[in-house]
Amino acid sequence: MSYKRRRLELNISVLYGILQLVFIDNGSTAQPSTALTSSAFESTALAINSPRVKKNQTLPQGFDLKSGAATGITFTNRLNTDLSEKSFNLLNGSGVTLGDYDGDGRCDVFLAAMSGKNKLFRNLGNWKFKETTREAGLDRIIPYSSGAVFEDIDGDGWLDLIISTFGSGVRTYLNSGNSRFKLLGNPALESPFGSATLALADGDGDGDIDLYVTNYGLHTIQTKLKLRIRTVRGKPRVVGRYRDYYKIINGKLVEYGEPDALFLNNGQGIFEPVSWSGGTFSDEEGKPLAHGYRDLGLSAMFRDMNHDGLPDLYVCNDFQTPDRLWINQGFGKFRLIKRSAIKVSSYSSMGVDVGDLNRDGMDDFMVVDMLSRTHRLKMTQRVEAAPSIQTTGEQIWDRPQVSRNTVYVSEDHGQYAEVAHYAGLSATEWSWAPVFMDVDLDGYEDILIGNGHAQDNLDKDTLQSRSQFPNDSPQQLAIAFPALKTPNLAFRNMGQMRFKETGSAWGFESNQVSNAIALGDLDNDGDQDVVINCLNAPALVYENISQRARVAVRLKGRPGNTRGIGARISLIEAAFTQSQEIIGGGRYLSGDQAQRTFALTRPSNEKKRIEVRWRSGLLSTIQGIEANHLYVIHEPESSVAKRQGEGPKDARATLFREVSSVNKQHHATVKPDSRQSQPTWPLDRSTLGEALAWIDMDTDGDEDLAVSGGSKASAWLTNKGKENFENKIERKGMKSRSGESGFASAPLNNSPGLLAIPQQSDPTAANALIHWMADGAEKEITKLPAGAYGPLAVSDVDNDGDLDLFVGGQSPWGNFPVSSDSLLLKNEHGDFEVDETNATSISRLHNIQGAIFCDWDLDGDSDLITSSEWGKIRWLINEKGTFNEQNKGIGSEKFRGIWQGLASGDFNEDGRPDLVVCNRGENTQWAQWRTDRFRLYYSKTIRKHETITFRSYFNRDQWLPISPLEDVSTWLTDANMRFASHADYASRSQEEILGDFLHEFEYLEIDTLETVILLNLPNGIEKVALNPVAQWAPCFGPTVADFNNDGHEDVFLSQNLDTGNHEWGRMDAGHGLLLLGDGEGSLNAIPSTASGIRLKNEQRGTATADFNQDGKMDLAVLERGEGAHLFVNQTEHTGVTVSLEGPSANPHCIGARLQKINLQTGNVYGPAKEIQSGSGYRSLNSLKQVFAHPGKPFQIQVTWPNGKISRHSIPSGITKVTLQQP
Repeated sequence: MSYKRRRLELNISVLYGILQLVFIDNGSTAQPSTALTSSAFESTALAINSPRVKKNQTLPQGFDLKSGAATGITFTNRLNTDLSEKSFNLLNGSGVTLGDYDGDGRCDVFLAAMSGKNKLFRNLGNWKFKETTREAGLDRIIPYSSGAVFEDIDGDGWLDLIISTFGSGVRTYLNSGNSRFKLLGNPALESPFGSATLALADGDGDGDIDLYVTNYGLHTIQTKLKLRIRTVRGKPRVVGRYRDYYKIINGKLVEYGEPDALFLNNGQGIFEPVSWSGGTFSDEEGKPLAHGYRDLGLSAMFRDMNHDGLPDLYVCNDFQTPDRLWINQGFGKFRLIKRSAIKVSSYSSMGVDVGDLNRDGMDDFMVVDMLSRTHRLKMTQRVEAAPSIQTTGEQIWDRPQVSRNTVYVSEDHGQYAEVAHYAGLSATEWSWAPVFMDVDLDGYEDILIGNGHAQDNLDKDTLQSRSQFPNDSPQQLAIAFPALKTPNLAFRNMGQMRFKETGSAWGFESNQVSNAIALGDLDNDGDQDVVINCLNAPALVYENISQRARVAVRLKGRPGNTRGIGARISLIEAAFTQSQEIIGGGRYLSGDQAQRTFALTRPSNEKKRIEVRWRSGLLSTIQGIEANHLYVIHEPESSVAKRQGEGPKDARATLFREVSSVNKQHHATVKPDSRQSQPTWPLDRSTLGEALAWIDMDTDGDEDLAVSGGSKASAWLTNKGKENFENKIERKGMKSRSGESGFASAPLNNSPGLLAIPQQSDPTAANALIHWMADGAEKEITKLPAGAYGPLAVSDVDNDGDLDLFVGGQSPWGNFPVSSDSLLLKNEHGDFEVDETNATSISRLHNIQGAIFCDWDLDGDSDLITSSEWGKIRWLINEKGTFNEQNKGIGSEKFRGIWQGLASGDFNEDGRPDLVVCNRGENTQWAQWRTDRFRLYYSKTIRKHETITFRSYFNRDQWLPISPLEDVSTWLTDANMRFASHADYASRSQEEILGDFLHEFEYLEIDTLETVILLNLPNGIEKVALNPVAQWAPCFGPTVADFNNDGHEDVFLSQNLDTGNHEWGRMDAGHGLLLLGDGEGSLNAIPSTASGIRLKNEQRGTATADFNQDGKMDLAVLERGEGAHLFVNQTEHTGVTVSLEGPSANPHCIGARLQKINLQTGNVYGPAKEIQSGSGYRSLNSLKQVFAHPGKPFQIQVTWPNGKISRHSIPSGITKVTLQQP
């Protein structure tokens, strides 16, 4: 589409009284300006399309695809089959770069060619271009041109041209200033390597632009190579020409690439190489490298990732050679980012882009891979397995690779959370280049992605057919891979790291093989247009037709860096800040025009300013920004502008401080892998973790900590005061035990102690309820049926004065999701017996991960609430000792999830208990299927001693398989006869696949993955999804307390799941999350810099107690492999710890409810708190409660287990009090 143009009036603004006019119109021939002696800028009104829009009509947004015939940009990057067979790597494509090479004020286009001529197109204005390749002196054929970048490398103000090639290195062409280029002899850049992307920045801070070149490799295993293999010292080795490119490791042929290269600029455009072993590069520990990495480098980008003013470097490497993030240490020294900062990386990394996607002021980034969005390709394409350390020959340091895109959100302390699944960006087809740009001009950067390949060499059917013949034989070569034509994709940024695919709506859906993308303002309207270099198809030229208000910014840097490469530009509107960086090259094989566009999102009468933080360390500020203007900002002298400096350190204390005295090393969690007994279920259930419990075992008045063991002993950590704990008693347990699956507290024979259930790996082994005692002994209380059991919960369910016990049934190893039945054990004079009255309703509770007793309906009875993995949250309402499930009446029928622990708290302070329930979250493998309905089919009859599982998802009115054909073939004996190919399998529904076996399967279904709050309202339940950050990782253990003593209930969540499975990967974007409540039902996440809690591994059990008796709730968290972490609360607000004392059968008054009294009105207020035994994730909180102290006397109302109500005055100046049951 096209719109009639309306030229706006030219306006000019001047700063510091210095005026320099740059008119940008169709007749301009402006020359590069000389450096000014003081900071200045020019503003020029933009020529913007202004279509007639009816009232309330949405303004157009997106792109208009321009034809080559209309624009004059007629170019196709052709590559014939003969050449691609000579080197498969040539199919990686060629680049495009945009910039004003002739200084006429219009952005020109250069397109590189893998075979044939590169072409330069001069912008004539009004979307007309003329090829000027010959006139510019660029008509000589450069074989196998790959990357291209316009950049002023000699500092004279004119854009020069850099071209990388496959096989002859990098060539530089200096701009003579008369629209002609001259080849600059630069011997250091000559190379036989397969060079790809070019990235430029002032890496060493000397004021000129340096160059980084990624090298991929001329050949690949898929090319017909004659490898020479000899046996050396009893092991096969590749020798000869390709000995550095291929190694045989553990019998597998592993491919390597060529070392990348960093070149320093002498200021005249001459580049000198930097040695990898000269101290410029060091590893994560700061040790200088001895040699360069032979990675398969595809792209690289310089960006100031940590906002210290220095350009850092991200390098995308293909296959098993891992990505590298080099942090600039100053003076041109680079060090690999610390290992814990990035926990996972893409396996086949192609391209990267960086930007502040969530507008929190920190830069995020995305790396693209090859995972498909379509069901057919998911089933037919091979997903590469993550290589082992032995296979790579290099220690990856606990940073596994995954065959999908990765998206990293910048956090505090230089850490990144990987959230591609949550963002909806994990699968974007065979992707080459992600590009961040604000397409719709709403202030948030959207994402464009170019896709496709000349052949789908991941196609399983073709690979299987070709494998039947010798490599490179005529029969094998005759079997061609199918073409892979997938649409390009555009994702609109919806805020809070959510993206919606809008390629079709925005006119960005070409299915041409789109290798390289570059951005530039081709029509001088201030927004960014797009040019894509395609393989064997015409180049794509898109006009950005968005109409919202914008501001465009260009920079005039000092000689050496005349385009301001590395400068960060921020547009500040009130509290909303957008920031972008001027980059040199760095796009996959490509480079943008050095201009950035910002949306104006606030009313015109609000003050707006632009800040530029230059690579030199100087700061420019431009006030009074006008809409729809181009600002050309000059780099100031140091006497005019402020220098950047490190801001004052934030000296505020964190809410929690970790206590170092707790011995964490005893808790090694090496267990048998449950997948060995159930291969069709991809998750190792031994990772589900263990429990914690706070209880005063030695009756000295303070809380001790019980820690469930892993493969080693469980332990008591005895509280010795002054934040000291002694690992006094280690409990060896029973031979078949792998820790304890749940804790609860109940007195037996007037003896304090802890109830526990052993966690069994043998589903046939007998189980029992045991009683831990203070002297280290354990006593078997009641035998339980053989099976697996999880959480425990204790309360007086029949109101007879003693405490009864719920035992949650779980799935024995090798049989998920088949579950043991849950049990309710009545306390009959100290003996626990199965409650036959409720046996039917209780036994139906399966795969229980969380269980609590609380008075949900406020009738004085203890109701039971459970959360089920692959099931529902169930409410069993207690009616005089009989439990009746009332899910439908409560309104929870659709809450089916992969639920874990749960806890209650009065979050909206209406006196009713609400719930926080942990779920898998929305940043997991499930998210890539883009639905909220999943089924788990399972059969106990197909195979003896193993439960077979089959996963499916709902799509367009049918259920489709998630489980690939390879998995199904392990148990479906006639799979090869049923399905002619992987493509045939991909076309079948779940019912068709199971066929005659369908009747042997049962299924479970889920429809939500969110971790939620469920508000208990008079008319039913209101589901409230927790803060988005809470959805970035699986949650397991919720703990509720008023941690900051502001009078409102808060929540801590234990997080993360490491599946140990390539398909599912690591779900570990969490660090243990603290959310602060507002008393109205909302919880706000706070960063670890404020909470003081940052745990890198999987966390499970959590429990809270005022262990140092200062009136503040402290926290214990169990981290797999590390043990118990203890965090002391150091909030400045005071509180009162309230203990209750009751009769010997219920000495801590479990089931009592407490709430503050308003002394003026006599009414209760604030959150109601309940004394509970068993909560969260298989754990036990302290049986004491802490109330925020208002600083003056107040009262507490207690509803006791015996139904009596009493009120108690709490004086000022105390931190603990004990109340007696009347």
